[in-house]
Amino acid sequence: MTTPEKRFRRLLALFPREHRAEYGEEMLGVLLADGRTGPGVTADLLRAAAGAQFRQAWAAYRDERWRHAAFVVQLFGSILLLSMAVRRFVAVIWAMIRWPEHDLTGFYGVDLVRTLGWTVAVAGVVLGIRLLGVAGAAAGLAGEIVAPFRFYLDTPAQVLNAYWIVVAAVVVLIAATVSVRRGVPRGWPLVVAAGAVLVGQGVAPLGLRGQLFGVAALLALIAVALVDPAGRRRVVVLAVPVLAVFPLVRLGFAGLVEYNAGHPESIALIDPLQWAVLVVVPVVAFVVAGEVDRRFRAPMAGTSNGA
Repeated sequence: MTTPEKRFRRLLALFPREHRAEYGEEMLGVLLADGRTGPGVTADLLRAAAGAQFRQAWAAYRDERWRHAAFVVQLFGSILLLSMAVRRFVAVIWAMIRWPEHDLTGFYGVDLVRTLGWTVAVAGVVLGIRLLGVAGAAAGLAGEIVAPFRFYLDTPAQVLNAYWIVVAAVVVLIAATVSVRRGVPRGWPLVVAAGAVLVGQGVAPLGLRGQLFGVAALLALIAVALVDPAGRRRVVVLAVPVLAVFPLVRLGFAGLVEYNAGHPESIALIDPLQWAVLVVVPVVAFVVAGEVDRRFRAPMAGTSNGA
């Protein structure tokens, strides 16, 4: 086997299994006949592989069982994002009462928009009105984007710290567009309790806020654990893009945050490549998680059919 063939086979291994089985040898023959082996060919193959994986993941996402899981994500996510919006809104109102001399109308407006947006989103999912849920989630997402970007030129860390919320809002919006209701998930009271804890966190003493956030996260995890096993795995897959943001920001952007903290006179902004990473990593995380879940299910399906 020649060196180019080995290299192309490694790249073709990134395509979905079904795609490789049907087109792999044909693609390999075309690549070898073409004779090009430069970085442009590598980039084209990587882009094509990512597209094929994403299309496969999206096709699976349209499956009825995924749409049931999307309803859980829409319900739980809308409640938690509403709670966080209410928490921030309450904090702004509290600040306006305590310090009336400060102009906080800008904060008030954005927080009002996202609070109303997520309120409408929750109403839509509870009432089973898809258009209402999608419209509310879209308004909530707009508020979540505008809120940190007001400070981007002065403190890019604001955007990075809030980026997981933006990704969560995107996931909830996508879930709202395809979700199908199949009963109310058993863990919903725990999600409501987690939301209440998040609201209380906004007015709690600073020393307690970290612990309260941990309590809310634990309640949400228990709620997900109460979902039926098949749906639970799919809910986790849909949540992976959000979870991927935490290590990405903490590890990948620590240098940027540290530099800006020490050099307020020359703020470094997020460059185009870093923006691309912020967008691509959650998508890739979703595709990989979906592929892992699919491969995990395949042997189980075979065992079930054999039985």
